[in-house]
Amino acid sequence: MEVYAVRDIGKDEEIYNSYIEVVCSHQVRMKELSNWGFQCSCPACEGPDAPQHDERRRRIAQNRGILEFYKDIRDDGQRPRFAEIPKSDLEALKLCQENVTLLQEEGLVEQLGVSYGWCAKFAKGAGLDELAEDYEEMEFEILVITTGEYVE
Repeated sequence: MEVYAVRDIGKDEEIYNSYIEVVCSHQVRMKELSNWGFQCSCPACEGPDAPQHDERRRRIAQNRGILEFYKDIRDDGQRPRFAEIPKSDLEALKLCQENVTLLQEEGLVEQLGVSYGWCAKFAKGAGLDELAEDYEEMEFEILVITTGEYVE
């Protein structure tokens, strides 16, 4: 078994591992963990800033749902019909960039790679080819960090 750290780990620092989807509310996470008899004590669940973590994670999940819906209808050639759904790749890019910021604040590196990939796709669709390339590079860097592999 190999383990890859995405940041420096301090001496005597407790390491947490997630067994569930972490981009959801505290209540949902606790319910899911209780199915296996776990109770989480990570800083996002029990720390002094837990309410802020919860708000950011709820927003990430909300944005992700909106972006997944947009991506599906975009790929099918449909036009968005709901007010909160982006109307263009540029609008989708801005929403995805918000998620990137929130994921960085939460330190959720693995999910960050997916968001970088979506940013690249939406930037390319908006005609921002240079920005798309930048996001593709960032997505690749996350892939290397999280898997330890260089994939061609």
